[in-house]
Amino acid sequence: MEVFTVAPCVASQVPPQSAAEISKPKVYCRVLLVFLSSLTIVVALTLNPSNTAKATEPSKTKATMEDRVQELIPDIEAYIVSGMKGFDIPGLSIGIVANNRLVYAKGFGVRSKSNRLPVDTRTIFQIGSTTKAFLTTTMAIMVDRGKLQWDDRVVDLYPEFQLKDPWVTREFRLFDLPAQRSGLPSLVNDILVMLNFKEPDMIRSLGHVEPVSSFRTTFAFTNITHLLASPLWQKPRVLRIGMRSFRRNCSIPWA
Repeated sequence: MEVFTVAPCVASQVPPQSAAEISKPKVYCRVLLVFLSSLTIVVALTLNPSNTAKATEPSKTKATMEDRVQELIPDIEAYIVSGMKGFDIPGLSIGIVANNRLVYAKGFGVRSKSNRLPVDTRTIFQIGSTTKAFLTTTMAIMVDRGKLQWDDRVVDLYPEFQLKDPWVTREFRLFDLPAQRSGLPSLVNDILVMLNFKEPDMIRSLGHVEPVSSFRTTFAFTNITHLLASPLWQKPRVLRIGMRSFRRNCSIPWA
């Protein structure tokens, strides 16, 4: 059975929200609930008995899959509007990808109750740690292309990287960045974001932190380790094409 995915559409027209707005956990929870609920209804509608029966037939053309998506649009939009009202969500945007192509994108509601600016398909949302999945996928693409290896030492790619323990500094590999087993405390030095520290300074700050567990033994949720992954794959040695070209080559439909 062919499948399609739902993903948020983002771009670069809306300035970031203030730190006070970003720090509202209830809003995050509500947005997450609405997003997951939307995804659930898409999956439920896709996997209804009639569609399941179709899945046993010979594979359909790309146009057929896109037609099936279009048939679901009225139900999806009605569900979104209902969910926004039920969870008091000012606005959201949604995109549906079928056969590696964006076949539907639409914004709903407003960006905030105060400014009443409409949400469109180019509105930026604070989506939190969902970006960690995007980053790790990007790293995996680079590994598949031979630009990186999971066993590459981070210090070889980013010589400024340093932890308190010299051995851990030397042995910290690419796969350790998203693995959350650094030995550092949970949420280490995240407060520096609120103090407007620059990314290189936040990365450098890790060298002053005492570890709280042995390397690769204990889960501890951190953010700066993921922040470090971004400059690695943008190094000339790793990626010799621009971001726009990278998106196009990876068939990211909203690039």
